[in-house]
Amino acid sequence: MKKFIFIFLLIISTSIFSSPSSLYKKLELKNKIEYSIFKNAMKGYKKISKEKDRNFRYLTIIDFSKPSTEPRFLLIDLSEEKLLYYTF
Repeated sequence: MKKFIFIFLLIISTSIFSSPSSLYKKLELKNKIEYSIFKNAMKGYKKISKEKDRNFRYLTIIDFSKPSTEPRFLLIDLSEEKLLYYTF
């Protein structure tokens, strides 16, 4: 079964953030989202940031491989390195 994720970026200047693995650990995402999905989202973030020649503050990930009865929406503040929302 293919895993689908959607990445939304809000255009706001941000500072350089940690590597994907250290950020994944810092945000305690282990039981929330698979690392491979998070890593791909960060890869997409970096690609879009490079193409647009700017950084974004917020990263939204929706893991559509999970059923709608489970939390699958994450909103991450990259400049503060905080998980703001983890919900349905």
